[in-house]
Amino acid sequence: MTDPPYAGSVQYAEMADWSYVWLRTALHSEYSEFIPETTLKAQEIIENGADKGPAFFFAEITRAWKECHRVLKDDGLLAFTFHHAEGDRWTGLLTSLFDAGFYLIAAYPTHSEALNSIVIQATKGITYDIIHVCRKRLEAPEPIPWSRLRRDVRKQAREQLAEIEQGKDVLPGPDVQMILIGRALMLFSRHYGKVLDRDGHPMNLDEAMERILLLVREVRGEELPLPGKLQDIDSLSQIVLLHLVGKEGWSRDDLHKDLRGYKHGPKALLDAGLVRPVEDEKAKLEPVPPLERHAKGKLSKQAGGPLIDKVHLVLGTVAEGHPIDALMHGWRGQWEQIIEALAWLAKAETSLKDLIALVRRQIEGLGPEAIEDAKAGQLTMFAPNEET
Repeated sequence: MTDPPYAGSVQYAEMADWSYVWLRTALHSEYSEFIPETTLKAQEIIENGADKGPAFFFAEITRAWKECHRVLKDDGLLAFTFHHAEGDRWTGLLTSLFDAGFYLIAAYPTHSEALNSIVIQATKGITYDIIHVCRKRLEAPEPIPWSRLRRDVRKQAREQLAEIEQGKDVLPGPDVQMILIGRALMLFSRHYGKVLDRDGHPMNLDEAMERILLLVREVRGEELPLPGKLQDIDSLSQIVLLHLVGKEGWSRDDLHKDLRGYKHGPKALLDAGLVRPVEDEKAKLEPVPPLERHAKGKLSKQAGGPLIDKVHLVLGTVAEGHPIDALMHGWRGQWEQIIEALAWLAKAETSLKDLIALVRRQIEGLGPEAIEDAKAGQLTMFAPNEET
């Protein structure tokens, strides 16, 4: 059983210096280990924003897992907890674990830290850990198409949900979601490196997690998946449409659990100006209204920028009485996605319905030829390059 470092959340060696300097005063003349003025930090597996970045952290944590694999008995268990505010650190940790030859047999959330603990303050108010239980992989994984694994994930998630609903304890929704994700990851990890997409290519954990999240939400009946035209949009925009639209706010814990497995966590939403702390309740977050976000003038106008920035840009531009022709012509090939996202937004944000209807009329007013050009632009994105 182990408690691995939390990536860049907590600098344990620096924290140890607080007590070390006092111990050193009394012990350095008797014990050579206390001769240095501070604790040794060169070999600490951590992210520190200076000489140790994510690449260092994941390379070293993989090396540590491989050593665990070497010394663990074939029928032994590896159990550990992990606590971090950003989902990409969790998926990165699991990837390193699977790369080292382990597979997951259980994963459950548990509330373990006091609200005023240093770890809680360092991890931005996340008050739960995830307990992971793993076994050594003793044989090469069997190849399996995602289409078949998806059926198994859906079936087991439904069975797990039925057990939870029949139990005596009432679990919070985000905890239920984490349990179902854990069950799905158990199945995925057994075939890690051999889960194949429709083209026969191995799926990495980031790809699988986004599909698992959609499956879990489908099983829970929380929301309909995004329509076909929005299935392949960027991860940040997908999070907004599925998790932020129509919501009033969340505790940091609940939002963090909802986003577990996405490439972006609450910090990315804060940095993008999509959510903000609730005044006088720093443990809670609320969505930033689209027009307020537009007014700050930090949205990306680039064709390759997030779809949600384009949606907020056209809403804000029309609300201010300005034309959107120049913006839309810079986004050829994405018009249908913008229109579909506006329609999705209108279903949940009733206060924006009239404005959204006006924006859609203006887009359609650019002419059917322009809409057809947009469709053609989308098709050419997937057409073979005849010059190569």
